[in-house]
Amino acid sequence: MTPHDPPVANPQPTSFDTPDNTDISPIAPHPRSSAPLPYSDVAPLGIHGDGREIDVCVAGPVFLDVIMHGLAHEPRAGEEQWVSGADVMAGGAANQAICCQRLGLHTALLCELGTDPAGSWVRELLAGEGLDLRAAHDSAKQNITVALVHDGDRSFTTAGSPHVPLPSRDMPAPGVLACSLDFLATAAQQISHWRARGSIVIADSAWDDSGCWAHEDLLSLQYADYFVPNDEEAMRYTRTADPHAAVLALRAYVPHAIVTGGAAGVWWSAATEDVAGSPVVHHHPAIAVSAVDTTGAGDSFTAGLSFGLLAGATLERSIRLGMVVAAWIVQHLGGSASAPHRRELIHWLTHEQILSPAESEQLVAILRTDLPPCA
Repeated sequence: MTPHDPPVANPQPTSFDTPDNTDISPIAPHPRSSAPLPYSDVAPLGIHGDGREIDVCVAGPVFLDVIMHGLAHEPRAGEEQWVSGADVMAGGAANQAICCQRLGLHTALLCELGTDPAGSWVRELLAGEGLDLRAAHDSAKQNITVALVHDGDRSFTTAGSPHVPLPSRDMPAPGVLACSLDFLATAAQQISHWRARGSIVIADSAWDDSGCWAHEDLLSLQYADYFVPNDEEAMRYTRTADPHAAVLALRAYVPHAIVTGGAAGVWWSAATEDVAGSPVVHHHPAIAVSAVDTTGAGDSFTAGLSFGLLAGATLERSIRLGMVVAAWIVQHLGGSASAPHRRELIHWLTHEQILSPAESEQLVAILRTDLPPCA
């Protein structure tokens, strides 16, 4: 996952409407308990009305992100540089979780949150978004990242731990589990249990600082349904020269490989073959927008993909929806803070010519799943 996002202290529980319009309040996260609260028999919240308590579970480290914009140049030793803007938000796995929640998916975070003042703030931010924090464990210190945005790119300094707790045995199977490659191996038993109950598992990758990019890391993809690395990660893992070849190589490990390439678009392959029996790799060019900040673009893509799959859309339409969500994000500063709500995406697709009228209509129909009519 890409760098990180924020939550709240002593939050007020948010009310949700169940499919039968019964108003309920989810259990508020305990501010200082070392173990997460148990899951209760609350009414189902799945957008299918399929009895699921959790639409999406996002597993990964969460950070308090401090993002500095408008640097005139890279930092120099001993220099204080005043910049044009700054944002503080929740990051890491929170980027993806907040985006899913704003799309209307009941989303749980499986992570560690600090019991220090920074962690209390992160809890407040996350609870304010309506996220389910019952699977969050306490840690003494909150992970913190400082991001410096300069000349269209970012550099980071981070303090904390990448550790992600295992899910409790009583945690219900989510509609979608979004996690990293290493978490697949760590939580293989519980993930297998969830998949047997219909969970969709979407795995992403992270930059390998060791430079090894070991093929053995890909073996954990046996517990995933979709793998969504970026093009650099995919090519390094597969020792290939282009994303097309990387997708073909990844088919040996996972049913569906989806490689994101930023401005170059997305490559993907389904479990289908052409008339000659050869695997088919599809490519969608990027949606033409003016990008100002790519923070959270990959996470937002997975959020849109998850929504499409849970709404019963085809893989191609779900990928295109992911691309629309990512295109929205990169036009705004600040990762999770700029994650769109469904009504915003519907308005954008309806009133702006970012896609063909026919495709926009198809994606709007998907986004209207379980939504009241929008003006």
